[in-house]
Amino acid sequence: MSQQEPSSLDQLSALSKHARHVTFPATITSTDWPWIEQISSRVGIEYEPWQKELGALITGLDENGLYASSIDGATISVCRQAGKTFLVSGICVSLALVRPKTLILWTAHHNATSAETFRHVSGVTSSPRIQRFMARPSRSPGRESINFRNGSRIKFGARSHGFGRGIPGVDVIVFDEAQILKQQDIDAMLP
Repeated sequence: MSQQEPSSLDQLSALSKHARHVTFPATITSTDWPWIEQISSRVGIEYEPWQKELGALITGLDENGLYASSIDGATISVCRQAGKTFLVSGICVSLALVRPKTLILWTAHHNATSAETFRHVSGVTSSPRIQRFMARPSRSPGRESINFRNGSRIKFGARSHGFGRGIPGVDVIVFDEAQILKQQDIDAMLP
């Protein structure tokens, strides 16, 4: 699986028509979305139109080819059961497949949410199209991990139980249940 050149952001204008509020970082000049969507499609992950538009924004690149949202992050506030977890997990799985040794932390406030998200991503990565890229997952309660043969990992845990503190070499952090995210949790997890 190889990466493709990022495309322009012309297709993102439609997202503003669907959302109540969208802020586009001024530094975005292109997006990694086309190759992420291609990798996702190869392993059987397909997105709704709004997810494609949001995915292109989340994976927007600046003029240096770095993720424009890397420092402040991408914040998504969408109603329940709309497909946020599906979109973000698809992006994470695609990144982990293409970039060896990628370390992603997916942290929720509650253990139940973290465990449910682990089950969701386990289901996605257990499909026949993706299984050949996968290593055995870790199912330790509260410290679940999706493991890839290329050394990439997506680790899951609850902030309320101290998950994510002091883990070196983290490439991506997903703060699920951010409505109950405390500044001290962010400070403890960021380098």
